[in-house]
Amino acid sequence: MDIGSFKAGNYDEVLKDFREVAKVLPTKVIIETGFLTEEEIKKASELVKESGAFCVKTSTGADPKVDIPTKVLHLKLIRETVGLDFSIKAAGGIKTLEDAQKIIRAGANIIGTSNGMEIMEGESS
Repeated sequence: MDIGSFKAGNYDEVLKDFREVAKVLPTKVIIETGFLTEEEIKKASELVKESGAFCVKTSTGADPKVDIPTKVLHLKLIRETVGLDFSIKAAGGIKTLEDAQKIIRAGANIIGTSNGMEIMEGESS
């Protein structure tokens, strides 16, 4: 998402960008929740769903870092906004089975992590 345009309130421009990409290929839009307020997270999620994209993603996992409790809050806001019939991908800082379980309970149905083996090992112990 073009955070600058979004923060400036140019929602029509942001939505237009989302729609253009979604016309060409299945699109997952990264909204970088760490830069957004709760109200902005809701608005960005609405725009992603309206655009025809198939998924909203919390972040790239790069800066700003968002801890798991904050990510859980963000996911709940997104799920509340997009409903149950829309995909949400959570990424960034998901390192343990416990983290993954919290993220799933909060509403994510896709997880991006570089700790997949550690998470799976946590499940088997």
